[in-house]
Amino acid sequence: MAHGYKFYESSLSHLVDSLVQLPDVPWKQIQRIIALCPRVDMSPCTVSLRQHIAVCASASYLTRSGGSHHDKLGIYFISLVKCIPKLHWNLSKNQIKLEEEYVAFLLCSKICNTLLQVNQNKEQVYSSLTECIQTLLGTVLNIDLVKEGDSEKLLNFSAPSLLGLIDGMGKYLQDNPGSVCEQIISLTTSSLLNLLRSDEFTILADTWLSISRSHPPHPMETLPHKLLNKLLQLFRTQIDSIEDKDLLLSIFTAIQAFIDVENARMYPKFKQQNIVSRSSCVSTAAISALCECLDVTTLLITETFVYQHYQKLNNLFNTSVNLKTPDLLRVPLRVSCVKNIGLLTNRFPLFVDDAMEIYKQMLFGPSTNLSLLHIASCLEPVSRSTADHQSSNFQAISLLRFVHTKIKVPQRTAYMRRSNRPKAENVYTTSLDTLRKAIISSLISVISAVHETNHQLCQGFLSSASNQLLIIGDQDNQLVISNNAVRVLGAIATNLSDFETVKMVIQIFRHKICNPPSHLDTQMIKQLGDILLYGNDKSYSEVLSLFMHISSKAFPESKSNKDTSEHHGFRHCSFTVIRTLEKVCSKLDNPQRLQDLIPWLLEVFVQRSLEMQKVCEREKSTLKDQAGNLGVLLPVFAILMGRIKRVETVNTRVQRLFRDFWQICVVMNFVTRGLGQYTEEWYAGVEAVACKTPLMSSMGADTFLQHDLQYNSALKLEGIAQEGEFRVAISEHLHAPELNAIIYRMNYGQCTFFLSAYHIELMRVSQPNYTCYHLFHYLQDKGIQKDKSGIYSCFEHMCTHMFQLHIDHVTQQSRDEGRQAHLENLVQFLLVKFNHCVKRIRLTADKWLSKLIDKFNHLLWSEEVLKCLTHLTQELVKAVKNTTSEQGIIREVSVPYEPGTMNIAEENQERQNMLNDFSKRFAAILKESVKFAPLEKLEKLQDYEDQLKSSIKGLNISLEDMNIPMDRKMEHKLYYNASLNSATNRSKFYGHIEGMKSLVTFQGADFDFVGMVLKKMEQALTEWKQNPTGSIEAIEAAVNHTAAFLICEEKLNRKALRALCWVPVTCFTKESVRIAANCWEWTVSKRPEFETQLLMENIAAWKWTVNHRIGLFSPTVPCKRPVVTDNKLQELSSLAPNCEPHRLWIRFLTQRFEVIKYKSAKQVELFTSLFHTTLPLTAHNTSILSNHVSAIGPRFEFLHLGLLLLQNDIISNELNQSILRERLYTAILDYFCVPTQWPCYTTAECLTDVGVLNKFWDTLFHDKKYLKSILVPTTISPDSIQMTNGMLGPNMYNIDGTNSPSSRSRSLSVERSKANSVVMKKTSKSASFGSLRRPVEPLIEGAGPTLSSFREHCSENAPSTRSSLVVPGRQPSLHSRAVMGDYKSKYHLKKRNLILFLIHHEIERLYTWAQPLSDSAPSDEKKTNFVYKNFSEKSWNDYMHLAWTCHPKVALSLALRVRSSDSIYRSIRLFVKSAPANFYDCVEALPFIATPQNVKHDLPQLVHMLAWTPASPLEVLTYFSKEYQENPITGMYALQSIQSYPCETLLFLVPQIVQAIRHDAYGYVRQIIYWIATLSPIVTHQVIWNMKTNMFLDEEAEQIDPIIGSTLNEYIQDIKSTMSGSFLEFYNREFDFFDSVTEVSSIIKPYPKGPERNAECLRALKDIKPNRFGTYLPSNPDSVIIGIDYTSGKPMQSAAKAPFLATFIVKDCPVTEMQSFDAKKANLHVGVTRKSCIFKEGDDLRQDILALQIIEFFLKAFQSIGMEVYLKPYRVVATAPGSGVIEVVPDSKTRDELGKKTDETLYHHFIKTYGDENSVGFQNARENFVKSMAGYSIVTWLLQIKDRHNGNIMISNTGHIIHIDFGFLFESSPGGNMGFEPDIKLTEEMIQIMGGSESAPFKRFSELVVRGFLAVRPYCEAICTLVSLMMGTNLPCFRDDALRKLRNRFQPHFSDRDAANHAKKMIRDNLLNKRTVIYDKIQYYQNEIAH
Repeated sequence: MAHGYKFYESSLSHLVDSLVQLPDVPWKQIQRIIALCPRVDMSPCTVSLRQHIAVCASASYLTRSGGSHHDKLGIYFISLVKCIPKLHWNLSKNQIKLEEEYVAFLLCSKICNTLLQVNQNKEQVYSSLTECIQTLLGTVLNIDLVKEGDSEKLLNFSAPSLLGLIDGMGKYLQDNPGSVCEQIISLTTSSLLNLLRSDEFTILADTWLSISRSHPPHPMETLPHKLLNKLLQLFRTQIDSIEDKDLLLSIFTAIQAFIDVENARMYPKFKQQNIVSRSSCVSTAAISALCECLDVTTLLITETFVYQHYQKLNNLFNTSVNLKTPDLLRVPLRVSCVKNIGLLTNRFPLFVDDAMEIYKQMLFGPSTNLSLLHIASCLEPVSRSTADHQSSNFQAISLLRFVHTKIKVPQRTAYMRRSNRPKAENVYTTSLDTLRKAIISSLISVISAVHETNHQLCQGFLSSASNQLLIIGDQDNQLVISNNAVRVLGAIATNLSDFETVKMVIQIFRHKICNPPSHLDTQMIKQLGDILLYGNDKSYSEVLSLFMHISSKAFPESKSNKDTSEHHGFRHCSFTVIRTLEKVCSKLDNPQRLQDLIPWLLEVFVQRSLEMQKVCEREKSTLKDQAGNLGVLLPVFAILMGRIKRVETVNTRVQRLFRDFWQICVVMNFVTRGLGQYTEEWYAGVEAVACKTPLMSSMGADTFLQHDLQYNSALKLEGIAQEGEFRVAISEHLHAPELNAIIYRMNYGQCTFFLSAYHIELMRVSQPNYTCYHLFHYLQDKGIQKDKSGIYSCFEHMCTHMFQLHIDHVTQQSRDEGRQAHLENLVQFLLVKFNHCVKRIRLTADKWLSKLIDKFNHLLWSEEVLKCLTHLTQELVKAVKNTTSEQGIIREVSVPYEPGTMNIAEENQERQNMLNDFSKRFAAILKESVKFAPLEKLEKLQDYEDQLKSSIKGLNISLEDMNIPMDRKMEHKLYYNASLNSATNRSKFYGHIEGMKSLVTFQGADFDFVGMVLKKMEQALTEWKQNPTGSIEAIEAAVNHTAAFLICEEKLNRKALRALCWVPVTCFTKESVRIAANCWEWTVSKRPEFETQLLMENIAAWKWTVNHRIGLFSPTVPCKRPVVTDNKLQELSSLAPNCEPHRLWIRFLTQRFEVIKYKSAKQVELFTSLFHTTLPLTAHNTSILSNHVSAIGPRFEFLHLGLLLLQNDIISNELNQSILRERLYTAILDYFCVPTQWPCYTTAECLTDVGVLNKFWDTLFHDKKYLKSILVPTTISPDSIQMTNGMLGPNMYNIDGTNSPSSRSRSLSVERSKANSVVMKKTSKSASFGSLRRPVEPLIEGAGPTLSSFREHCSENAPSTRSSLVVPGRQPSLHSRAVMGDYKSKYHLKKRNLILFLIHHEIERLYTWAQPLSDSAPSDEKKTNFVYKNFSEKSWNDYMHLAWTCHPKVALSLALRVRSSDSIYRSIRLFVKSAPANFYDCVEALPFIATPQNVKHDLPQLVHMLAWTPASPLEVLTYFSKEYQENPITGMYALQSIQSYPCETLLFLVPQIVQAIRHDAYGYVRQIIYWIATLSPIVTHQVIWNMKTNMFLDEEAEQIDPIIGSTLNEYIQDIKSTMSGSFLEFYNREFDFFDSVTEVSSIIKPYPKGPERNAECLRALKDIKPNRFGTYLPSNPDSVIIGIDYTSGKPMQSAAKAPFLATFIVKDCPVTEMQSFDAKKANLHVGVTRKSCIFKEGDDLRQDILALQIIEFFLKAFQSIGMEVYLKPYRVVATAPGSGVIEVVPDSKTRDELGKKTDETLYHHFIKTYGDENSVGFQNARENFVKSMAGYSIVTWLLQIKDRHNGNIMISNTGHIIHIDFGFLFESSPGGNMGFEPDIKLTEEMIQIMGGSESAPFKRFSELVVRGFLAVRPYCEAICTLVSLMMGTNLPCFRDDALRKLRNRFQPHFSDRDAANHAKKMIRDNLLNKRTVIYDKIQYYQNEIAH
């Protein structure tokens, strides 16, 4: 069948299997199959192969489903039966047959049988079937129709269909004889009578033969005979139902006539033929028909025709075509004749004498046919190889299949030349055996039937048979007769239960065997073997005795010619005896006889060894020359031992025989495998004996080793000659030099005895069901213990070695419940032995127990083991208290563990010592258990601890006092408390369910419990969805009720289990997962049998969370960074995924894994599939696991579970291990593909994550030993290569970012064109072997070759990988596998090292953040040494290449983390430059390609910038600086990036944008300004004000800027000219209003300072009226002015410049809505505040603006990670040269003002204002003070803000400190830039408010400073960009290389820990600095500023 049809058949078969399993399958489902079947309503009805398959599937469903839908299906099948004669078969030539049978036959047989079995309307079925059969009979039996019809249709479809229908009916009636009906009888009999007409049958047979001549030999050419055969078989099922005797007689007569005619027709054609030709009527079908005719006639015959029938059967048997050639084709007919003779005799016993005469004639005549077959079988030619094989077989009889045996080969005698020659199996031999067996079987059936009534008949036949043995000759007839006689005698003895008869046969054989030797000897031995198998017990012992006699006689006495003729005669029987014994051992079913055979075989073995010793002693030869005489018996032992149970208890004789057997095997060296000395079959025999041998023991002999072994006759073999060899062997086996002194004192007997025990245990230990309990029997043996030579130590060492081998073997076994139970039983056994009365045994048990626990530490917390410990402790306590009983001293205690009793000491003190030792061991086990046990086991451990204390008073152990790590103590405490809390709830909910079930049972009601439970669960989850912030008590109750229901149910309810496991999917919260996990643990603890199903559902729910990307698998949303400069800044914490539910879930999975890892291989497979389906194999741009920093803890807990899965040696498949390891490594590295993030959660949570990372690091560190064992699979297919991408080598990325030749050969022009059209896409990252290549470009950028030449160089210099590749579809050589395995191991080892470094770096980062003031290292010395040893400047280049092969972003992350390495910096620059396409979505990589050097040299790769993801406006503004002005690509990229953001985000950067005009060579900045002017009026206003400010160099606007002055004026005019409509109205309204406000300063300036100026200020302010359509203050563009406080006008202190202060009433208004504001339509009661501003004239405010820009940037950096640091970046806007607006800090006063009002310190001011130090108000104010102090300390330090006297420091009403007036920063300072002031102002009063330098608030201040410094360091370049663009203004702060010094203050090359230490040092250096005090005093004396 074609593959497609097989798949179709398999699919339908599986569908039927599923439907059969379902109850009440709807008819629509069955119709789907019926639709695939032939359409019976169409004419003609067509059948294809697919339709045939569908019909068979429908019939199969109808039968297997018990008649489901039988009414409809039955109608269809009946209709199909009616269509069979007219079916149109749509089958090709290859489809006519299926598996050597016609499709038509199969279809019809299936339909017929199905209808008869299932359909209840039998009459309709029979009617349709008979009608169809009659129609088909009319077609195939009508000679005219056959001749004229379609021969192909007749041969291939009509005839098989007819045979199929009759066959199906016959099979059914044979199984259901009572179903015969008149219709079937009439059809069968009439058809038979028509067919048996001899003349018509002959014509019909010739006709069918003729129509088949046009075809190859066709099976249907003998259809008449086949049809007759089928009809006769059908008729046989009906004979008992036919009452019409005349009908039976007529059929009998017709059959007899047919037999006569058919027999006469056959033979004339064979007179000159020796072969069967195709034209002959003699065929298999004809013979089968004749056989069936004979069977029917035997059933129909009456007594009248019996004698004639005997004669006919005898004639048919003896008739032969050719007297020289046997007629093989008629052998089945002769067999049928013989069978019918027996049946006929059984029916008519009176004719038994006639039958016996026929049998004698056949067997002893002998029959001509038997003689011909015998001659043909002997003379048939064989091939040369067969002849050689025959010769070797003949020689093997003498040589006993062993090359070293020197037995003399006897001369071939006459009787051996023909019969004893081994003959190849041929068709004549088979036919002869078949015919002979048929005769003998028929004879035995007759004898058995009459034996009870006619004993003389059997005796007479025995005599006749035995007489035939008296004449021995080599004539063919005589050979046949004697062979028949032996077989008949054997058959009679085997089948008759009369022992006298059997004994007579045995006596005949005993007398005739080898008397004289003849060809009959082997046949008689075989018959004796049959007697052994099937005879009675008495005959069994008789035959064994005879075999012992033959074996003894057959053994050669000597190599010389002195051996007697007696032994010479028996020698040829030896091999036959052995083969007969093999047959007996393999077929004997009587267990007792098998057991009796053991000592007999052992005795034969030992007896032979003694005979061998005699030969060797006489001839001075070695025993090994005679090894074959013993070795041939070993296969017999193998067969026998394989069929019996282990021999446990035997008598002394059998024990001694076993011991002798093993010592002989040791001496003969049968116990050593692989030496090539003996055959593997012999060693297998010895191994089989070892598995069933009883223990080697001293059998109670006190002087066993010195006395008993010394006189052991079996040991008189080689003697002292072998002692030295044995001692050396023992020493090599034990590997214990300390035992050599003992070994070399051992004598010959001791050596053989020890080696026997050693090899027995060595062979046993690898057996599946091996248990090492019996090893202690050696140690407990009195003879071994008392031996003075010290052999006990050797046995102890041997037993320990075997125990270790057993542990290793158990480790490799599948982890199922059986293995777990075995391990638990073994521990219990050792614990019992730990209390043995003999101290040496106790020590051995303790040693073994330690070995076992070290390998399987989960046994420490096994409940069965802990129960055993408790029970044994209690028993020991009882034994100490009760030393005697009524029977006397108690020496044994019964225990329910192996070995059942515990031997204890007699003395009470010794018992007390045993109890103390055992209790200490118990305590040690508990301690170790608590350290490593899963949390769910701690509750049990606590219970056992309490039991131990109660059992042994005064024993002071406690889980709390044990040496347990702190984290385990905390986990235990929390878990134990939770367990106590949940125990009550569990009892309550369990009681609810039990109570309800009891009530329902009592009332006898039918209640749907599962429906109730599931409905409650659904309701609870629905309520929670409607109110997610509400309580989840309803969910808790529903989940606990579901768990209780599962526990109460007898069987697992799948729906309830699914509902329980899928709770986290619907309600994904920390609390819901905690509740669910608690119930999961409850369920598996109470119903362990549900473990696997619960885990499967659990993992399915887990995978749902993966697919739907929630929790730990949430997509990583990029946070808006401070460089974006958007006012609506997102905190990192607001983007954190909800990972806590997954954290709890992972901990539950980890606990389950710890419980099941050694006991359930299926659950281990589930865990493996969890990781395979969760983690990707290769790195992707979109991570599966969230890369958010808050997910790092759950992420690495999950990956740690994966490492545990790998490192526990529980995944046997090496490829599976490698793939899983690659998935884990990929998932680890994936975390490092994103920029570093600072934690946005609490310190405690951060420290928890650090602990997780430390634990993960330690586990991964130990992965090295597992990496060394990585192997390459023997065969690697292309699919597996693709699947294992990245695993078999560093092949993920080439240096150019691709791996395909096409991608590597792309031209640079294509890249440029794609880049210019901004359509470049990332290239494919599929992998191939050997793609790791190193860059070769020079380190000086811009001076090297182009990218294309670089690629060519790489291709030319890349090492050839052909030698290390595995060609798909080709078997790798052993050498290539070793090379690849070593390569993989090294690659993974390097990868592991890289991961360890990255994790170590992350640990230090997070720990530094969590403990910024800590001086202790976050890592232990091991981690530090590892990093120091493996990572140096020389190695960084290799690791950078490795990181690149893993993922380019890993390499980038490594470069961003390790900024201090020049190698890393060079490598990443080269990587980015060589493959920029890999970093298009990564802004952090841009600085490595867009460097000033690359821009200067016009690097071709710069074109890729146009395809890069847009960077922030602040980041790209640097491309408008002087260093980048010569390249248009950088400017184009900057323009694209800025225009990708809303223009409102540029408000922050207006000063820098205006200054960028200085270097706008290509007009990109102008485009930005014009673009702003068309979109945002607010930003346009700010730009115009700033451009007006920067047009002039002086404050008086007299000196225009020569570079940009005229350009700015031009831009202003251009912008104004483009304004129109509302845009222009808004501009005029705003600028007119602001001009009127600033005019106040000019108005009041002429007035003298004092009251006059104040009055004039108020008067001028009243003249200003706000516009209803909205204006705003330049410093507050997000607030619209709705009014002015006309009483607020106040001139400031300056007399020359006349600044003034005014307060405005403003309303919050978005920038985008400012232009359309209307006061009349707005709600003026919401969002209204007061804003005060200072309007200055004559002061340059640009320096203040820059300082406040950076301060605002710092604030956004702090806010982005949720830091509670306070800064107040008040607004300052310069509107013209020397003019501007300054926002007034509200609700604040300067420290100077506070000092002048009261002469008190700032600390007393806080006390006075907020209350005493312990008050809430003071605490809040101090917290605000600390936060603001930290923020401004960072600012003043990094920006070097000076002039920090108390007049420039303000205190708000809430306690915040605020710095103002930034006239001195960077490198400018008062006093001629002398830099006198310290970096941070930390005065005594500030420290006093914070509680002192040792207080918690000061520590909090220090932590905030350090963290703040760490938070802003990543933005060093962004801050420098802000400053560098302003350097063209020539402000006084830009002096003495200010930009470089600013960058250095960020310490960019420091690690985070070094940076933290630097910040701490800065705090210490500035704390109470004397220069601060001095400067304040100077200001006080000079300017009267209070201090």
